Amino acid sequence: MRIKDLRPWITRDVENYRTCEIDTMLEELLYHCRDTNKPNPDKSELLVSSLKAVLKVCNEGTPAQHIKTLLTKFLNVSDERMSYEPFVQAVNAALLELRKVNAPGIVCSNDEWDPSNVLFHHNDKPLCQLHQGEKSTRKPDVVVVPLQAARLVQEDGDFSKPVEVFGEAYKVPKKESSFQWKDVCSTVEFKRSGRRIDLPPTKYKDIKASAQPTGSVPAPIATSAPKPSSEPRRSQRLKADNKRPYDGQPSNEARSKRTKSNNEPPMEEEPEKLHPNVQNGLYVAEMFAAHIARQSVISCVIMNDILYVWYFDRQDAIQCAGFNFIQDLPRFMVLLLIIQRMQNVQWGLNPLFARATGSAPQIHVEDKDLGSVDLKFIVDTEDRTTHYGLRGRATNVFPVESDRLSQLMQQHPSENSSNEMI
Repeated sequence: MRIKDLRPWITRDVENYRTCEIDTMLEELLYHCRDTNKPNPDKSELLVSSLKAVLKVCNEGTPAQHIKTLLTKFLNVSDERMSYEPFVQAVNAALLELRKVNAPGIVCSNDEWDPSNVLFHHNDKPLCQLHQGEKSTRKPDVVVVPLQAARLVQEDGDFSKPVEVFGEAYKVPKKESSFQWKDVCSTVEFKRSGRRIDLPPTKYKDIKASAQPTGSVPAPIATSAPKPSSEPRRSQRLKADNKRPYDGQPSNEARSKRTKSNNEPPMEEEPEKLHPNVQNGLYVAEMFAAHIARQSVISCVIMNDILYVWYFDRQDAIQCAGFNFIQDLPRFMVLLLIIQRMQNVQWGLNPLFARATGSAPQIHVEDKDLGSVDLKFIVDTEDRTTHYGLRGRATNVFPVESDRLSQLMQQHPSENSSNEMI
């Protein structure tokens, strides 16, 4: 399929979102990162204590000044693509400083080489994935990825300290390497306009959770798209959704007609540029499809200096009211603290498969009659059928292998017409 065919379906699911305040979103996400060895804290108190804990990173010392300098550079760049580098540098510098923060009631940071540690990485490079034999290509601006995945795509690929990996993440992955969607925990989509943007304040005040976030604005609605009238044709190729510099004009590719084979009509022109909320929805659909039974996805959309946090699960999409992450840096720091402390399950990976890795993840399921049943999922195969979308039951089909079930089938050959399983 072409993006033109997929856009109405993703737009429909994005536009019908629920809303909440940024503090409500932060409270819920913080609660998922609580220290379970201690009594369950009050959610609002957890946010208040976290805001106080991160204030030092916002105000004190050379690191705080360095972060504000990079954010100022981000604000002063008018070209969207040029803003990715200072943003990545700023948030990764903040993540390194947040490792030292012990917020009451929140789990501590991992060891510096822990494989679950994440960082922001400049991407702006095609990420590909197969869906029923057809290849999709997306180009997210910035991705959140584990430390090990970042090492593999950087220029040298061998660093003695994690801080060096964080320091190199503002660069686009080296030419011969790129991320895989299964590596991506989250994405950040940007949009720039000519609106005046205020620079960071000299010092951030102690903020109470009950106070209205600085620059809080209602969540925008995605650009409407035509309602799908029928099932899109599967014979059409899933075209690369190439990112373009945002200059208000379509690229030469978009302006030109694209032709298919001699037996099919010319392809129509693509949209000039998708609304960032729809673009974000397409990325989320890729992240859902990249894992076995991923249960939720968190992503961000940044319009100038206003940040919107999105939470998707198979039932709903929730977008918090946007807040000015430059003027309200403590709340942004709390969001980064959450991202730093989240584990696989908090990222939405199904607990049954969270530890299963490789091209053929294997799990064991306890059955009351059969005992322990081994299941090896054959993931890298054209026979895998994935669900591309945001809502619904999201049924996926995988070929599986099982020594235990194979033995049972051999004991009852007359009852089984095939030795293959799904």
